[in-house]
Amino acid sequence: MILRVAIIDDHPLIQEAVNRLIQRESDLDCVGVCGDLESADNLLNQCEADVAICDLQFATGNSLGFVSKWTKSLATKLLISSAHDPAVFAPLCIGAGAAAYLHKSEETETLIEWIRDLGSGQLASSETNAASESAYPNLSDLTEREWEVLYEIGRGLSTKEIASQFYLSAKTIESHRANIKKKLGLLSKDRLASVAALICT
Repeated sequence: MILRVAIIDDHPLIQEAVNRLIQRESDLDCVGVCGDLESADNLLNQCEADVAICDLQFATGNSLGFVSKWTKSLATKLLISSAHDPAVFAPLCIGAGAAAYLHKSEETETLIEWIRDLGSGQLASSETNAASESAYPNLSDLTEREWEVLYEIGRGLSTKEIASQFYLSAKTIESHRANIKKKLGLLSKDRLASVAALICT
């Protein structure tokens, strides 16, 4: 069976390097490459990839909201590959719905092994992924609007400022904040701000 792989990364050198790695394997095929999350919507709709390798950070923000959205609607397994500390960001990515988190310092053979594991329905096995049995298991339950609000909280915006940005009332934003806290099991405003700041990093 040929596993279909998509690449979502805004660095052309990474795109080229990963594409070359995939194409040299007889059981893998790169079915699409894109450099931003907006294009990734169309790519994943069209290419029917088994596994998508996705960067964490893009010019327009991180990919956690994108991951949460697509894991609810696609069979594609999303493998987040990033240079961010896996002790912090692997739980966030897994909680958002990613199938695995792989640090970019890992060997190329590990990436290929994980693609095969994920494409065949097995979880990738390593300390990096084992550590990601998420401290935030309900991130994937957030709605698209809740992700937007959470991201703006992480940027340091007040309820009034977020309300103005989305043309909503402050009461509606407070309701979103309360829902986010409830879904993530966060007991305080400060804890919500800390998690939001991580997501916005």
